[in-house]
Amino acid sequence: MTHNYPDNTHPLPHAQLGDLTLREYEILLLVAEDKDNEEISSVFMLSPRTVINMRNHIGDKLSFKGRNKLGHFARLNRDALKHWFPIFFPPIKIIKQRHKDT
Repeated sequence: MTHNYPDNTHPLPHAQLGDLTLREYEILLLVAEDKDNEEISSVFMLSPRTVINMRNHIGDKLSFKGRNKLGHFARLNRDALKHWFPIFFPPIKIIKQRHKDT
């Protein structure tokens, strides 16, 4: 499936991105900003071990083998990931998801 951002400058960098949950995508965006596990854990008030587990789960969903491939992918596709975020998670969907999680 090929999707393009409306201005056709940001192709979808990975077909399975739509399978990520809101939190997983948020973590992926922070990985793209070169944040480490400690920094990510403080943003979401999670333990660093939970962040490691979530990063591994994201890597599994995107079929990445190896620890560094997710980070490399995220940094390489940072702009496209930012552009696709509101398409996968429009504001109303984010509000509903966060309300469901509380």
